[in-house]
Amino acid sequence: MIACANIIPSISSCYKWKGKICNTTETLLLIKTVKSKKKIITNEVKRMHSYKTPCIGFLEFKDINKGYEIWVKKNSY
Repeated sequence: MIACANIIPSISSCYKWKGKICNTTETLLLIKTVKSKKKIITNEVKRMHSYKTPCIGFLEFKDINKGYEIWVKKNSY
């Protein structure tokens, strides 16, 4: 489903949860894939994630080097 994933551990996070301010460390996952995989990836992350409401966001690159774009498209199946 994805061409590449970057896993960035130990990011400091500050958020409000159940009326309290929490300071914890989390891991950031960046996934490179094609737009057509959005729904299946969202469902899979929700299924696997330990949070009831994980942050799942999508960024669209409108200006990316052509070689990388081709590689992502070729490897996202």
